[in-house]
Amino acid sequence: MKKVILILVVLVAIGGIFLVSRSSNKSTPAGSNTTHTSSDASPSATDSSQAVETDTVTITNFKFSPAVIKVKKGTTVHWTNKDGVAHTVTADSGTGPKSDNLADGATYDYTYTQTGNFSYHCNIHPGMKGMVIVTD
Repeated sequence: MKKVILILVVLVAIGGIFLVSRSSNKSTPAGSNTTHTSSDASPSATDSSQAVETDTVTITNFKFSPAVIKVKKGTTVHWTNKDGVAHTVTADSGTGPKSDNLADGATYDYTYTQTGNFSYHCNIHPGMKGMVIVTD
């Protein structure tokens, strides 16, 4: 009888280990609530050769799109969050945008009064990066 109980305990333990290892290897389903920390969330966010001349940036799929824009001094840039989660638009350093949390559908405007390259990110998802290049 002791052998039967021992065998059952061993089988239950092996089954538990198998179930735990299978559940930790499952991929996250699309649309689930996950934390995005990838450092490449906004590709080439510091590559000025990729700059697009526009004053509008859309936040979608955990990216600023376009990631790099070029505007003239005095231009107001408009960000619109079209993601299902909150984001911010926050200057990396110095002067620049500093939004509150932007819910889905919210907008934020910032007027650039100096020339230069102004990088920014999302405080909630630091891997999200963008840049505004301001010229005369």
